[in-house]
Amino acid sequence: MRASILRVVRTTVSAVVCAAALTACIRTSGPDPAPTVSPQEPDLRRGAVTAMVWSADGWVYFYYGRLSEPGGLWRRPVDGSSALERVPVGPAADACPTGGFSALGEVSSGVLAAAADCPDGSGGGGGGVVTTLDTGTGEHRRLVVLPEFSGTGLVVLPGLAGAYITAADGHCQSLGLFDPRAGFRPLGHQVTVRDTVFWPDALFRAQTARPACGKTGDGGWPALTGDGRTLYFVARAAPANGSGQMAQAEAAVFRMPVDGATAASRVFDGFRSPRSLAVVVVDGRPAVAVCATVNGKVGVWLIRAEDGTILRSWTGQYRLLSPSLDRTRLIATKLANDAEEAFELLDLD
Repeated sequence: MRASILRVVRTTVSAVVCAAALTACIRTSGPDPAPTVSPQEPDLRRGAVTAMVWSADGWVYFYYGRLSEPGGLWRRPVDGSSALERVPVGPAADACPTGGFSALGEVSSGVLAAAADCPDGSGGGGGGVVTTLDTGTGEHRRLVVLPEFSGTGLVVLPGLAGAYITAADGHCQSLGLFDPRAGFRPLGHQVTVRDTVFWPDALFRAQTARPACGKTGDGGWPALTGDGRTLYFVARAAPANGSGQMAQAEAAVFRMPVDGATAASRVFDGFRSPRSLAVVVVDGRPAVAVCATVNGKVGVWLIRAEDGTILRSWTGQYRLLSPSLDRTRLIATKLANDAEEAFELLDLD
């Protein structure tokens, strides 16, 4: 197992999502904007990366931010063979002054999708937006806005056909599909966790028919297979005592076609405190990696997608997961005992 250490500072980040044309999110040319802070490689303690994606261009992109200063987007080779590089993020007329990224996805090689804070409410009446970001020019364009909620997870479908976005309201979260032709729409299927049947897309449903997801259950943590045809996600059943405290709620991994044509099926259950989810390939067969608490142990759990068998696990304070383009490798962030954040390449063999 190979690992490389990167120090970063912990920050609390939220992002909120508005509707605009997804097809407008294309790579454009232009001058590189000047970085907002020094490009010197960070050497910071007591922190955590808040968003990460292993891009098709071979770089691992991540966001970190200081508690008292603006953060930044950086990239690094997965093996840590060279120094970090600061990724410029320039202003955009149709986006907002970003207060930080809470989720990163990929549109294509060199073009990311990012859930970004709009602390001044300039995202369209709420706290943030989801934008596309050209890593070469720093230009970012608004993709979608949810004025009521924070964006905490996203994956973009191949060919810019849509995006699955997780929205949170401070109590629970939900998973919905942004369709460039029809705007946001719910998943359309209920799931069952611990004998509780609920909608994992509650916040995306019509206000008049919206269930209280903190009383029933919620959903999020979207991840796609390499061919973009199957969506995996996590759903949590609300505690039986009615407290609505979702942090320790029982959870399960589900899968469904990205078009939602059939109901979601359960892959693995019986865990709590999910932090991240990734779809990988082990010995030519699909598997999922979930960062969570299983049987009281915190770590990453590798699950065979066909039957829910635990293939192996890594214990420790892991937080974020991102697979390689071919899904045969997996990188994770891990908080060490000295409060130093590490990037760790997990061996799936």
